[in-house]
Amino acid sequence: MKLFHFSLVFIFSGLGVFGQGSGTVEFVQPDIRVEESVGDVSVLVARKKSNLLASSVDYRVTRSSATLDADYAMATQGTLNWSEGDESLKGITLSILDDSFEETDEEIVIQLFNPSDGSYVGGADVARIIISGKESGEIGFAMQKFITSEFDGEARILVNRRNGLSGAVLVDYLVRPWSELDEGEHLGQVTHYRRLPEGAGANSFFTEQKIMPGVKAKALEDFVPQSGTLLFLDYQSNATIGVGILPNFDGDAYPHTVVELVLSNARPLTEIEQLEGVTAHDSDIATISYLSEMISNPENFVPEDVGLAPIVDEQRRLASLRINDISGPSVNKIWEEEVAPDSQPRIGFRFGRARHYASEGEIIEIPVFRSAPFDEDVTVRYMVGPNRGFMVDDPRENWENEEIKENPYVDSMENFDRAGTGNRNAGAHTESGDQDYLGSGEDNTGTGEDNYQNQPGDEPRIMPTALYGGMGRMYFGDFFQLMHNRELDIPLLNPGSDIATPAGVRESSPSFNMPLSTLDVKRDFHVITGTLEWSSESEDEQVIRIEIIEDDYLEFNEDLIVVLYEADYERLEAGRDEADNEEDGIDDGDGDGDGDGDGDGDGD
Repeated sequence: MKLFHFSLVFIFSGLGVFGQGSGTVEFVQPDIRVEESVGDVSVLVARKKSNLLASSVDYRVTRSSATLDADYAMATQGTLNWSEGDESLKGITLSILDDSFEETDEEIVIQLFNPSDGSYVGGADVARIIISGKESGEIGFAMQKFITSEFDGEARILVNRRNGLSGAVLVDYLVRPWSELDEGEHLGQVTHYRRLPEGAGANSFFTEQKIMPGVKAKALEDFVPQSGTLLFLDYQSNATIGVGILPNFDGDAYPHTVVELVLSNARPLTEIEQLEGVTAHDSDIATISYLSEMISNPENFVPEDVGLAPIVDEQRRLASLRINDISGPSVNKIWEEEVAPDSQPRIGFRFGRARHYASEGEIIEIPVFRSAPFDEDVTVRYMVGPNRGFMVDDPRENWENEEIKENPYVDSMENFDRAGTGNRNAGAHTESGDQDYLGSGEDNTGTGEDNYQNQPGDEPRIMPTALYGGMGRMYFGDFFQLMHNRELDIPLLNPGSDIATPAGVRESSPSFNMPLSTLDVKRDFHVITGTLEWSSESEDEQVIRIEIIEDDYLEFNEDLIVVLYEADYERLEAGRDEADNEEDGIDDGDGDGDGDGDGDGDGD
């Protein structure tokens, strides 16, 4: 018994000596989980049961599925030191590097070892830092520039999050008058052209032009100012802001006004009370359903991790909304106190609305308003597209094909090396030259002037790039119809939309696409062209009817475009301005051939 008693005394004596040494060192929190966007992380180490003498311990990274300097940055080994009397926690600092990739979770393992004399490593000698591979995303406007018109009632502004979709997050927005936007980038302008009266120096193609800049929109005159909060549910990428548009008839909101849009304060959804400020657009069905569920069953609310860190993308924080003027400029708004000043407003042909929404299988009606002079008969032509640049049946007169063409790839189904190479117009189908934009033509002169697409005429020519915007990218018309071949600085294609494919008389035509198929493909809409006519004094709106084809494909939203234009784009038959003392009536006289008086050639 004495021996046994001695042993106990020895053991307790040893423990007592240990408590009087320089201490036990170990991690305070051995398991840490962080988001990629957290930034710097400090892994804390404590010294316990110490007599406060100086001590130290080494650390090292023993294992990591994360990549150094790509996923994280740190000194992978080092020493932690306590001076005499030091009771503080020591930290090993890691910088977590955020990237835009959805990844699996990554682990970094750090071990404490080699304590100084009199010190010991405790049970928590290993720390594991888990970096979550889920990204909550960068939120911003889908485009920098949106466009609508004063009679649209509402403009839909798409906001999306990229580089990560994890978790439910919120972001605030403002619709406000101009404040931060760059004028050169967002204000825009319209150039007007006209021919002067005989004897006033009119001796060239376009003798006079005037640039009309956009106008900064006014709250409660051009738009409804508002603020709100958007909700992105877990793995939801898009949300919509509905901006209220007000018609302005004062004549000074011409050619368009511009509204400023702002995003701020991205944050995770951590409390159910945050839902009280959420504004859900009618098109955001999932958000509306979720809000309804939370109102009915608040006990089902699951908060997001407070460590979730969505951000507002600084490059997409601001956007502009251009509101095209439809009611027209006031008298002398354009040519005030110039040679042959206007005596009537220059109101051109224009659409009643800039944006329409339709479903497959629907016939949609597009209203069009007439132009001045109102005491004369007037006409305007229209085209629906894109109707060029697609490998479908070659378009002929009004897209009515007299014969069904063969698929040029049918004979290459067994030879995939040949597929997609060479001239797609050569081979097993009828050659019209319509798709060869820069072809040399039948005259073999190399100029391409006899090529179908380069021939002057009134057939519509809208390339797919006409919906994208940007200098050098958005064109209507062709090389030899210069005033029809206009470009705009703003995209018309809705963000997230695809481009609808055209059809003539037949709804289906050969695929021409990879992977190759001998089956015909159903197109999206019937191309139509035509002329709208108004008799003198008639101000009734005319309607363009477009038939949308219904198919069984699962697709994105698709966009098409309608354009008003005039065949007499050079204004040779009419349109020369007259002096004030002549009573011959007026035309729009801007020389752009679209009849809308704004000189941009787009007809709206």
